[in-house]
Amino acid sequence: MPCKTGRRHPSLSDIKDAARGQWPDILMRLGIPAEYLRNRHGPCPGCGGTDRFRFDDREEGRFFCSQGGGDALSGDGLTLLGHVHGWTFSQTANAVADTLGMTEGNSSAPPARSRPRPVSATKSPERTQDVQAKLHALWVETVPISHHDAQPLHDYLSSRMLPIDDVLAMMPEHHSTLRFHPNLPYFEEVMEGGKPRMKVLDEFPALIALVTSHDGRPVTVHRTYLRKDGSGKADVPSPRKLYPLMPGTALSGSAIRLSPAVKRLGTAEGIETAMSVMLATGMPVWPCVSANMLGKFIPPSNVPIVIWAELDRAGAGQHWGEILYRRLKKLERPVRLMIPAGPIPDGKKSVDWADVWVEHGREGFTESWWRRLIGRVA
Repeated sequence: MPCKTGRRHPSLSDIKDAARGQWPDILMRLGIPAEYLRNRHGPCPGCGGTDRFRFDDREEGRFFCSQGGGDALSGDGLTLLGHVHGWTFSQTANAVADTLGMTEGNSSAPPARSRPRPVSATKSPERTQDVQAKLHALWVETVPISHHDAQPLHDYLSSRMLPIDDVLAMMPEHHSTLRFHPNLPYFEEVMEGGKPRMKVLDEFPALIALVTSHDGRPVTVHRTYLRKDGSGKADVPSPRKLYPLMPGTALSGSAIRLSPAVKRLGTAEGIETAMSVMLATGMPVWPCVSANMLGKFIPPSNVPIVIWAELDRAGAGQHWGEILYRRLKKLERPVRLMIPAGPIPDGKKSVDWADVWVEHGREGFTESWWRRLIGRVA
C-alpha cells in the first residue's frame, strides 16, 4: 500500500511491496511499450537485438536479456528501468515511487538517455547487418501508398474518412516514410512440443511506416496489418507491431515523419490520428506510435509544438501528453496540449482526434479547440 509516513523518499522495501503485481502498468507508464512486456522472446527495449529479451513478470517485473552474446542481464522491474533509460538505482526507485503515488508532490521521472548503451561490435559483428538486411528486404517488397496495388489501404483509409487523394496531397514525400505491403506474413509465438516458436498465422496487406530518431536516423519499421478487403485492421492479436530496433538506436524521442515541419508541428499517438489532424487543421503532425512514446518525443528545435493527446479512461493519453507538455514548458518551448472534449462513449476505452474527425469533421476541431486545451502556441 502507499506509504503514509509523509517521507519524500520511501524505503526500498516499501516501494517493492507497493509495486508487487503492478509492474506491467508501472513499466508502461515509465516509457517501456507494452509490446516488450509479454512472456516471449524478442528485441530488448534497452539494447535492441532480435531475440534476446524476455519479460516473465512473476509479480516483480522479472526479465532476462542476453545482451547479444555478451554478459547476460536479468533482474526485477527496477533493474529493467535502469537498463532501458540509463537511470541510477536511486533515480529509478524514486520514479517508481512517484508513479505509485508514494511521494509528496508530482515530480516526473528523470530524463531517459537519448539512446541505449552500445553493444560492442566485437561481441556480435553480424547484428547491424542482420537487422539492416531484414528491414531492407521488407522495404523493397513494398510499393508507394499511391500505387494501385495499395487499394486495400485506400479502402481502409476511406473507412476512417481519410480519402487517399487528400492524404497524398498532405504528404508530398510520402513514398519515403509510408509504404504498402500486399502480403505481409503475420507471426505469433505458439507452443509446439512444449517449446515456444514463431509461426506464420497468415498473410495480410499492411501499412509500413519508417520510425525515425530525433536526429533523423532510421530506428525501426512500424506495420499495421489490415483485413484483406481493407474494411478494417486485421483480426489478429496485435494488428500494430514494431520490428526490431536498429543497433545503437532507441525508440525514445522518435516519431514517424509524415510531412516536413514548417511554422508549427503537431504530434500524436497513431498514424490515422495524425492524418485526421492534418486534414482538419493543415498542420504537419508526426505520430509517435504509442502514448508513452508520445511522452518521450523529442521535437525539432525551431518550431512551436501542438500535442494532440487522447482522452482515455485509464488516463494514459492525458498522462503522457502532460509529461511532454511539462518537459517542453521547462525548456521554454512554445507548446499547446489538445485533448478531445469527450465524453467517452459507453463501451469505448478512449476518444482520439481520429474519432473526432470521423464524427464531426473540421467542426469538431473548432469546437473542441477551446474546450480542452493547455498553453498557447505562437
